[in-house]
This record gives sequence, structure tokens and C-alpha cells, in this order.
Amino acid sequence: MTAQFAKWEVAVSSPDHDQNYVDSLRMSEKDQQGILESLNGRATGYQSNENRGEDRLTYSARGVLVQMRHPGGSVATYMVRPRNLSRGGIAFLHGSFCYTGTACTLTLRTLENETSRVRGKVVRCTHVDGNVHEVAVQFEESIEVYQFVQQVRVGAAACESRELPKLRGNVLFADKCIDDRELFTFLGQSLGLTVESVEDADSALQVSQFKKFELIVVDQSAASIGEETLLGKLKESGWSGQAVAVTTDDNDDEIQKMRNDGFAEVLTKPFDMDDVLQVLGRFLARDRTMDSNIKPVYSEQWDNRKMRPLILNYLDRLQGKLDQMQSLLVHQELEAITGLVREIKGASGGYGYPQISAAADELLNAASGGDGSTDSFSKQFEKLAELCAAACRARHEPSAQA
Repeated sequence: MTAQFAKWEVAVSSPDHDQNYVDSLRMSEKDQQGILESLNGRATGYQSNENRGEDRLTYSARGVLVQMRHPGGSVATYMVRPRNLSRGGIAFLHGSFCYTGTACTLTLRTLENETSRVRGKVVRCTHVDGNVHEVAVQFEESIEVYQFVQQVRVGAAACESRELPKLRGNVLFADKCIDDRELFTFLGQSLGLTVESVEDADSALQVSQFKKFELIVVDQSAASIGEETLLGKLKESGWSGQAVAVTTDDNDDEIQKMRNDGFAEVLTKPFDMDDVLQVLGRFLARDRTMDSNIKPVYSEQWDNRKMRPLILNYLDRLQGKLDQMQSLLVHQELEAITGLVREIKGASGGYGYPQISAAADELLNAASGGDGSTDSFSKQFEKLAELCAAACRARHEPSAQA
């Protein structure tokens, strides 16, 4: 094969620098689009994140320069066609086979038409057709995807304008529309959640078999499997969590019908960060340890070096109990909550946290006088939760490693 060479201006450290590259695909735009559409059509909607822990977003750039250092030591630069992009990596079409482990430097162009160089390595190379291969590269360091992908830019601006509370949990999101999947995934990740997105009910059922989800969010376009509902199939398989319906129809009768079908809440499109936070916050525990307004609280015995490892172990367990309590509160399981609170009251003082023991005692008193929905109970629960979070936050301070 005779390689064709061309030139492309690369604006990095030196704007006058020209770089030669090999167009290994040597295909028309129409043919490249056809291959991409074929690959996307084969996808089930659920893509394994074995090498990339983040959701993969469609990256529509016409071409990306990739410099590869091959195993034999030779270096060459290629123009490739990207397929998708995530915080942790990129997949693209390439005109020849690449060995796993091949070092790469990619030149990505932002939405502001600036260039950014990203280093990575090849983790997969799959034959597609003829000389075309799909290559997956894992980045050495994560990138901010919204700088490169238009679909998440609007949501990103809303998330950057203020500090958002963080939630804990795994969320499964099913929706046929890729635009809504990408935006919801971004919003969920901005709240600290792990989001798995799929395009249909079959894929949702498949993924739920091997991964635990605290919440499932389902658009009506992906709510059925033939004549059966996704919720019905999930319950048959033993799933007993909460589900949120997604719809573009805010008609009261339709919303009530979805609740009657078993959905605990309904979220309407277009997605808004405040609405997403409000709905998801009803079912998922808040991660207070990530709240910058909460300052670390140290044990009275923190300076005792022999005691410090025991305190850190205790704080690990305390974090687990805090997560449990917040999840139990969503379902109003007060008996289970008070059992954990009694454990916290009994142990905290001995580890140098008398204020946590006192707050736990106040919460138990509030619980004995109400049903868990009173202002007194809510106030005392928040007080205890914030104290526990402040204590757990100390685990991440430099002195914890001393």
C-alpha cells in the first residue's frame, strides 16, 4: 500500500510548527460515516467499561492526530477518525493494526478550536472491515469531556457555576436517546454518582444481573420488553430497589399512571440539574464528607500515635454506618436507624468523639418521641450526620497519614 501524506497545522507550544501525518484510512467522509453508523448499530447500548470507567460520548470531530511509538521504536503520526470519547480514553478508526501497549500522544481540538495534547496507550485493537480497525486508547490522566463534546456543554456550565452537594450510589439509566443518556450521565457524575447508561430495557435487565444499583431511572422509550415491563422483569429477577420514570409528558394523569405502574417518582424532560438533584436526593445517600463547608473534626486522642490507627479504622466503620443511616432514612426504616445510632452513641466517646455520642443520644430521644417525620428528629439527624461526616473527613487530611 502506498501511503498518502498531507499537512495539518498543529497549534501547540509553537503555532508555526507543521507536522506530517499519514492518512491511513484513505476513505471518503461518506464511507467513514457508514462504518461509524454500522458500529453504533451493532452496539447493545451497554458498553463494557473495562478500560474506561466513565460513560462514552459521541465525539464528532472529523479527524484527530495520533502520534504512535511502535514496539520496534519507530514513531509515526496518523490522522484517525474518532468514534467516542470519555474522561479516561478514546476509540477511533485506524487504517492498520496496532499492538496493545503502544504509546500514543493525541492532539484533541476543543470546542473553542484550541488544541490539547493527551498521552495514553493502546488497550484494544479490533478488526472492522478491510484495512479498518477500531483502536481504543486509555489516557494517562483524565480529561474534562465537556471541553470537547457539545452535548454536555450546557449541563457543564450549570454544574460549574456553583458547588453541588454530592450523593453516593450506583444508578442505572435507560433511554433510547443518546443525547439524553449523555446529559443525564454527566449530571449524575457531577453529583458524585456512578452512572451506567443503556439504550433499552433488555440491556438494563442484562446489566442489573451482575451489578447492584441503588436506583434505576427509566425513560418511557425503554420501559418495556415486548408485552412485559422492565420493572416487572426486574422484580421477577429479585430486584427490590426504587425506580424513577422519565417522560416528556408532564400531564398529571400520565404521571399518576407511572406511579401506579410502580415508579416511586417521575422526572420530566428536559433535564435540569435542580430537578435531577431533588429527585435523586430522595433515594440516594448524601456524601457529606465531600462538602467543603464541613470542616474536619479530630478525635481528642488524635495526637496519640498508638491510638491513631484504631481511630482511623473506627472512622472507616463510622462512614459505613452513616451511609446506611442515610439510605434507611429514605425508606423511613426507623428501627434499623436507631440500632445504628445506639452503636454510634456507645463507641464514639471511647474513640475521642464525645460530641458524637451526645448527638446520638439526642437523636435517640427525638426518635422515642415521634415517628421520624417530626422537625425535632430531622434536626437531630442532620446534626449527627454532619458531625459524623466531619469526623470521617479527617481521614483524608495530611495528618491522618503522619
